[in-house]
Amino acid sequence: MADEILKFTKLTLAINFAIALIYTILYWLPETNAALYGVTYTEVVGALNWLIGSCMTGLTLGSLFGIFAKEWKEVRIVLIILIAVNIAFLITLTLTLSVFNELVYVAIVAIIILLVLYCLSFLQQEDTIKILWK
Repeated sequence: MADEILKFTKLTLAINFAIALIYTILYWLPETNAALYGVTYTEVVGALNWLIGSCMTGLTLGSLFGIFAKEWKEVRIVLIILIAVNIAFLITLTLTLSVFNELVYVAIVAIIILLVLYCLSFLQQEDTIKILWK
């Protein structure tokens, strides 16, 4: 296992931070977020958006801390959590496709791309696959 954090992993965390920050802001603005996805805003929708926004804030900060970490062991758990959460997001969005408008497919594509990056980063850091970019 590589003790140093590879540039590919840092880049993955930076990409995740940028995307997660956008979604975090949107979830903290429930009226805007609901309208984007074609959902009628209600107090319940707002409360659920804020709940997801709280979770997204933690994931976004985790990515930021990962960017500034010095050793792989400090980032490992962040990637494991990101993989697990994004698999759950993907399953949930797939099961609830009919609730949203076409913009949900942008979120699904973003999640799939991020999952691929997380998995590649994790496998490279664990010396399971060849390092793609030093």
